[in-house]
Amino acid sequence: MKCSRCAAELPDSSTFCSSCGTANPSVQVATSSFSYLPAGAPPWPTTMPARSAYANGSAPVQAPLSRTTERSRRSPGKVMGSILILLIPLVIGVGGTLGVLASQGRFSGAAAAPKKVVVAQVQATPGATATAQGNQLPIPTSFTVANIKDVNATLEYPAGWVEDALQKTTDSTSVGIHSPQQEQIGISFYLVRYSNSTSAAITSSDEINQSHVQQFTGMSGVSNVQSAAATNNVPTIGGAAWKELDITFTNTNSTKIDVMSMAVEHNKVYYNIVVIAPDIYYPEAMQKYIQHMFTTFKFIS
Repeated sequence: MKCSRCAAELPDSSTFCSSCGTANPSVQVATSSFSYLPAGAPPWPTTMPARSAYANGSAPVQAPLSRTTERSRRSPGKVMGSILILLIPLVIGVGGTLGVLASQGRFSGAAAAPKKVVVAQVQATPGATATAQGNQLPIPTSFTVANIKDVNATLEYPAGWVEDALQKTTDSTSVGIHSPQQEQIGISFYLVRYSNSTSAAITSSDEINQSHVQQFTGMSGVSNVQSAAATNNVPTIGGAAWKELDITFTNTNSTKIDVMSMAVEHNKVYYNIVVIAPDIYYPEAMQKYIQHMFTTFKFIS
């Protein structure tokens, strides 16, 4: 290659003449057109596109559904299922008494195994199945006052009974109170206060009571689940008219268990009381223990 000005011989890669200093425009053009892209590739863009090819192409991005739209797509069945799921903490608590009965030989070990994670963490010393009837339970000499602000209630329970730690979830707050382990009688009292959002999803007190029938029906080792409205199915407790439903079932040792579920809506919040006891103790337990707890029950606000 020759310089365009002085005709001096230059290497092909020279950008200027070493003799006269004249720039070599042909090499500058080649340099400016050099690209790191492979041959045949489109030129590198010099401006930012307004939208990416993906956004403009065949895979449009769908905007997220609003909460209103999402709720409108939920079927009534799914809503009911959600309510039952929210009741699981109480049903797990109910399993606490089943665990006590199992440890006393009233419930088979295989059936009781999944019920050991409970709201009322009770592990009584194993004992024989009680079969006697009549005046079996001790008369309480005094009562303990419980002021449980998180469930918005106060009440008195027999001295010596155990008040478990509160169990809190986003759906409910619950507390279990049960007979002492050494007595091995398996009597439990549960109180649940549902959250505002959960209460808004519940349609009635009957819905809560009936849900327990469904839950017990699905429990392993439980058979002959029956429900019946109580003689006084609208008891007044704490100045409110509760709806009551009595449930009975038989375990694998043919022991009959009584369950009482009561629910009420108070100041737009739902509450649930569940009492569980072996059938042989139930009438006496109601007279000596539970009735006093009902009589002294008050809502804090």
